[in-house]
Amino acid sequence: MSAESLQTLIARAQAQEPLGRYDEALADLERVIVEAQQEGLDGFRATALQYRGRLLRLKGALAAAEESATAAARLFAELGDQAGQAQALLVLGEVLSDQARLSEFEGICQQALALSREAASLAVEARALMLLATAEVYLGRMRSARTRLGEARRAFEALGDRRGAASSLLMLGRVDHARGRLRGAARSLRQALAIFQELGERRAITATSVNLGQIDMERGALVAARRFAESAVALSRELGDVAMQARSAVLLAQVEVELGQWEPPVGLLREAEVLCTAGNFRSILPEIYRVLAEAYLAGERVAEAETYARLGRTSVTEDDHYSQGTTELVLAQVLGRLGLVQEANGAFNRALGHLEEADEAFEIGWGHLGYAQFLSATGSRDQAGQHLAAARRAFVALGARSRVEAIDRLA
Repeated sequence: MSAESLQTLIARAQAQEPLGRYDEALADLERVIVEAQQEGLDGFRATALQYRGRLLRLKGALAAAEESATAAARLFAELGDQAGQAQALLVLGEVLSDQARLSEFEGICQQALALSREAASLAVEARALMLLATAEVYLGRMRSARTRLGEARRAFEALGDRRGAASSLLMLGRVDHARGRLRGAARSLRQALAIFQELGERRAITATSVNLGQIDMERGALVAARRFAESAVALSRELGDVAMQARSAVLLAQVEVELGQWEPPVGLLREAEVLCTAGNFRSILPEIYRVLAEAYLAGERVAEAETYARLGRTSVTEDDHYSQGTTELVLAQVLGRLGLVQEANGAFNRALGHLEEADEAFEIGWGHLGYAQFLSATGSRDQAGQHLAAARRAFVALGARSRVEAIDRLA
């Protein structure tokens, strides 16, 4: 098969991804890999291996995706193609992120960034900057992440890459969201959503909808949050994208619990648990278990809530401060409901420590509110007042009016 024919197959596979035709794309790539190996066209084989890794990740086959991306990076290195090696490493980095291997994810992104700069490839450098910023977000380093995202956005704009610029806006929205700057976050996310819709980038539309829904939920605009969540669930199922299906399910379940429903979220989350367990999506499992515990707690099913709270806590990796904090917090609430005052006290304090480390504004407010309610119920009213005031300050800063009003009724 000629080089032109192999290039045509690769281009066809790339065109099929936004349409969710992953199996068709993978079939084309497998053909490229076989034919290129027979013809000694290792550059095409490396490119196909790299892109196969990306698609396998989207389908939830993380072990196979890791193997394919690693093979691509190795082959590009043998060819002396630094830009190609960096691109393959970034695919590998995304797989490591899904597996909650966050420190490894950061290290791979740093390696890819260095290679892209040596190769003087601005396009790859921009993507490396964005993924390195993503790693820093997960590790709680929001200021550094924001700086890198600014660099990435300028690079994408210099290249005329609208999709890349929109992706950097999406991540910028996530950073501002985490830091409690919801107005700016929503503005960036809506700009990104408009570009993704124009480009027909359905996976990116799903990711942006999840983030906008999360902001609405935190503000207490639950009807709007549910619309975003339901749209994201439907689109991710249509695409067959495991990670986005699980993340949108977690959001929809959270909204339903906030609206006073607890049984529908259980079925939704159990489905997400099966998908993530099969693919070893370790980064999402803790939040699935945490929201399952919340749902059962809302339904007064305390035994089940304890089971999932403890499962969530033990499923978190050491460097994931966000999930350490959220799972510890729901475990504290369960322990409080069981009357285990001393154990609950310790869990609340650990949860707040992790959430401060993660620098997530809403979750910090949520943690202080939960601790205040626990302290008030156990007779420590002075301490409860301090945490209630801290929660109120957090929710005022977020513009979460309904939550502030609820706190004022408790005071």
